[in-house]
Amino acid sequence: MPAVSKASGFFILVAAGAGVCFSCNLMNAARKILYAVFSPETAVFVAVFAVGALMMFHPMVFSGFAMMQVDQGDTRFNHYLLEHGYRWLLSGLPWEEFWDAGFFFPAKNVIAYSDAMLGVALPYWLARFSGAAPERALQCWYFISVFLNYASFYLLARRWLTRSALAAAAGAFLFSFAAARVNQTGHQQLVGQYYAVLGLYALFWLLSDEGSARPRAGRRRFWIAAFFGGFVLQFYGAFYFGWFMFFFLAAAFAVGLALAGGRRRIWILFKTEWFFIILIGALAALSLVPLVQQYLAAARDVGCRRFENIRDLVPPVQAWFHMGPWSVPYAWLGKLKIFRMIVSEHEQRLGLGLLTSVLVVLGYRAGWRDKKTRLVAVVSAVTVMLVVILSSQIKGHTLWRYVFSVFPGADAIRAFGRIGVFMLLFHGLAVVFFFNVARHRRTLFVIFALLCAAEQLVHTPSYDWRAARQQVSRLAGQVAGGGDAACLSFVFTPVISGRSFEYSWKYHVDAMWAALETGVPTVNGYSGNHPPAWPLEHMVIKNARDDHTVTGALKKWKDLHGLHGPSHCRIKLDADHYEPI
Repeated sequence: MPAVSKASGFFILVAAGAGVCFSCNLMNAARKILYAVFSPETAVFVAVFAVGALMMFHPMVFSGFAMMQVDQGDTRFNHYLLEHGYRWLLSGLPWEEFWDAGFFFPAKNVIAYSDAMLGVALPYWLARFSGAAPERALQCWYFISVFLNYASFYLLARRWLTRSALAAAAGAFLFSFAAARVNQTGHQQLVGQYYAVLGLYALFWLLSDEGSARPRAGRRRFWIAAFFGGFVLQFYGAFYFGWFMFFFLAAAFAVGLALAGGRRRIWILFKTEWFFIILIGALAALSLVPLVQQYLAAARDVGCRRFENIRDLVPPVQAWFHMGPWSVPYAWLGKLKIFRMIVSEHEQRLGLGLLTSVLVVLGYRAGWRDKKTRLVAVVSAVTVMLVVILSSQIKGHTLWRYVFSVFPGADAIRAFGRIGVFMLLFHGLAVVFFFNVARHRRTLFVIFALLCAAEQLVHTPSYDWRAARQQVSRLAGQVAGGGDAACLSFVFTPVISGRSFEYSWKYHVDAMWAALETGVPTVNGYSGNHPPAWPLEHMVIKNARDDHTVTGALKKWKDLHGLHGPSHCRIKLDADHYEPI
């Protein structure tokens, strides 16, 4: 018994000691977690993001999320693409069926007329899987997407460019919430740029001293794969951003080779990992083949663009300073003749604001003066200058004509001014360089940060998404009960009055959503292109003459595709109330 008691006592002491050690470790871990959560750096990260998100989405937030940014055209079209992808995912249909959506009936591969948005759809799909309605899921998608932009850039800056949380947050703010991006909020494919940041992070690691170390071969190959993965996912998210990433990388590679430091680092990387780079590059190219095949098929149907068709959309010099009529501090600039001369100005609001533009220039200079960031600053600054020179026009004269002719895929880019949104990645780096130097002067830092943030304030339009949803439901009800026979397809031709919305694109998108709700395809459609000989771009009816014109155009389309019989329905509704005439 005494032996048993001694043994028990011994085990009790051991257990007590282990418990004390475990409790100490647990308390230490909890302390570290609490410090990480409530640290000053975390407070800066969260506060700056909250300010930026509120500035970007204040029309939605202040309406209690009853309003949706920006309009009932491109916003709802891109939302349609996200919802279509979600329903295709649930259906389990093959890859080809994803591209054959139910608009422009009976044309095939119609999703390839625009961005498929597959790479950036996951946050939307997760919101829908969780039970959110389509419009609520889109609002969740907006916030998650800009958070991923912000967080990824912040991590990039903190890891490679600065020890200052304030400087990293300032750069992430400009990258995520600059006026140039907010002006494109209605083009959801231009919101998510976080895959490009992933690619840049991987590139920084690979070209760093850490990436050059021989014992790091395993990690080096991981980051090579991450670089190519970011490139592929950015292409699947938005063709524009994928192509811009390709173009900027080509320009930066040329600039890097021209610099002794850049040549040395690139040579070390290729010398040590040339086989793995070729292997992963080939796999990345193969993974893009399914996407490229669809876009090439669409190009064969609708034809590639000629340079004369897009020349006016190459940014004039003043577009790099244009803020647009939605800008709160700079709307007055739009009244000046030099800005009123911009063709399709809504696609060319590329300005950062006067102070922010100066700050970016000073940031590149500050980065050049710091030995640790000199190579990054020089490559970034020269690349930006090179791209601006190549992609600007003065009275129709532009070097982009030559790039358009020889650079792969350039003839697929229509709204070329969107390159200014992608360029925010480099402007954000410059802001980090500037505030990294200015962080020791707190008063100056705060003043510059507030003024630059104020320059990015944009008040975008918004619409009542519930009213839009109600109109779609009424149209879907007419399609579902469409006459004596069930509709195999339909076309919506609204009858408008002086009070009605007069542009066809709104009603085309309504028809697309009604087709999604009912499963009945529609001849209506709205996208970056349309099928050959499609005659219904303008299909609103104001009077008997319009009715006759639309009827004739619709007959030609039906004759061309053999869409005869009452089962191919024509829906004529009052555009004000979506009720039968």
